[in-house]
Amino acid sequence: MRVTVLSVAGPLSVFLLIAVSLFIVWMLVALWAMKTAIGKRPDRPLEVIEKDPNTAWHRFNKEIHEGVDRIDAMPKTEIYTKAHDGITLGGILIEHPSPRATLIMFHGYRSAGENDFSCAASFYHSLGFNLLIVDQRTHARSGGKYIGFGVLERHDCKAWVWEIHKRYSKDLPIIITGVSMGASTVLMAGELDMPENLIAIIADCGFTSPKEIIASVIKKRYHIPPQIIMPGMNVWAKLLAKYSFDEISTCDTLKNVKVPVLFIHGRADDFVPCYMTERAFEACVTEKEVIYVENAGHGESYLTERERCESTLKAFVERQLEKFRSAL
Repeated sequence: MRVTVLSVAGPLSVFLLIAVSLFIVWMLVALWAMKTAIGKRPDRPLEVIEKDPNTAWHRFNKEIHEGVDRIDAMPKTEIYTKAHDGITLGGILIEHPSPRATLIMFHGYRSAGENDFSCAASFYHSLGFNLLIVDQRTHARSGGKYIGFGVLERHDCKAWVWEIHKRYSKDLPIIITGVSMGASTVLMAGELDMPENLIAIIADCGFTSPKEIIASVIKKRYHIPPQIIMPGMNVWAKLLAKYSFDEISTCDTLKNVKVPVLFIHGRADDFVPCYMTERAFEACVTEKEVIYVENAGHGESYLTERERCESTLKAFVERQLEKFRSAL
């Protein structure tokens, strides 16, 4: 009997050893994938756009760099605030001599506000807006170890809105806008407790949730089923970054949004699929408007059809400003 027990226990032990080893390898790969996706790393310089023809927006190289130069030439002040979890958040404030509103601008994933709003910044400033170009957490002036895909950043957005509310008169309206992950940030922030002078949200090519966009990228870029690696990534995200990839979605928060929303998305976007804005637009319960731009890739709508976007943006913000003034 003793020999029989040993003969069974031997293969079973080997099986358990292999299973445990494979699990450890899987979790280590998941940790690497999680840190690659959301871990802090040096920001990519703007010069990469010029040198790499495969980089998004390469065909708008000239316009982007001219826009960055215009922002650099504007008088500006570095300002800081504290996030809900104690992280220091930084940005640059470009004040208008006779402001009609303050626009708080949130850039996209591993990007910079000076890049993402390079061309639109001067347009908004010409409308009489103060511009607060925020560095999202883990980027440039802002602290933090992990990107939150909007789940963490939505609370940062709230902190910035209240910071601007305290800095200026409560009669000066505030608008929040974002591109890509920045768009998801402002859409997810829309349901939070905000001051009454927050009057509108503008969201350009935002994704619905971290889970959906990460799964989409894994499937499209790496050609593997996302369900193989994402559960492990999510475990590490909960342990280290203190949030879950499936914790929140714009389709959920927009059921509770309190201010009007203008959505923008390019039909040719191959990074954040256009259907994500379609679903968010459908879920939005407040006053809403949408611009779809044919032949525009990710974040390229304004650059592709500038006149149409500017006329729609101007009409939208003027309408919200008029409503706010009428209510005073």
